[in-house]
Amino acid sequence: MNDRTRSAVALDVDVAATRATRRRGLLGRASLGATEGLLLTPCKAVHTVGMRFPIDVIFIDRDGRAVRIVPALAPWRIAMSVRAKAVIELAAGTAAASDIRVGDMLYLAPAPPPRKRTAVDKRDVHVQRKSETPLKPEASLKPRAPIGEHPPC
Repeated sequence: MNDRTRSAVALDVDVAATRATRRRGLLGRASLGATEGLLLTPCKAVHTVGMRFPIDVIFIDRDGRAVRIVPALAPWRIAMSVRAKAVIELAAGTAAASDIRVGDMLYLAPAPPPRKRTAVDKRDVHVQRKSETPLKPEASLKPRAPIGEHPPC
C-alpha cells in the first residue's frame, strides 16, 4: 500500500526474509504479473543476472519510505542504495502507474475481504408463471407472531 495515495501497489506480495529466499528472488520466473511483487528484507542491493524481464525496484528505509526508485531495471544489471533496509520488486511500469515517489511510505496490509456478489446470477432469478399468484408485499415483510411466541424448532 502507498500511504500518500491510499492505493494498493501490488495485491500478491511474496516476502523473502531468509537468505535462501532472498538469493532465489525472482530467478527462474518467466514474468512478474502486474499485481505481483516481492519484498526482500533485509536488502541494500539487487541484481537481475539470469532474469528474462525488466522490473521496477523500490528501495525503502527502515521506516518504509521509498529512498530510491529504479524503473525498468533491465536483465543483467545491478542497483543499490546504501540507505535502504529492504527492496520491493514489481513488474516494470508498476511504480509509474502507481505514482510511487521518493519519500512515499509503502507498507504491507492484509488483503481486503472478498466483495459481495452484486451481479444477478441467472440461476437465482425466479420467473413467475401465469398460474402462480404473486405474494402480497406486506405478507412477506410482517412476521405472523413475535419471535418469542414461535414454537421451538
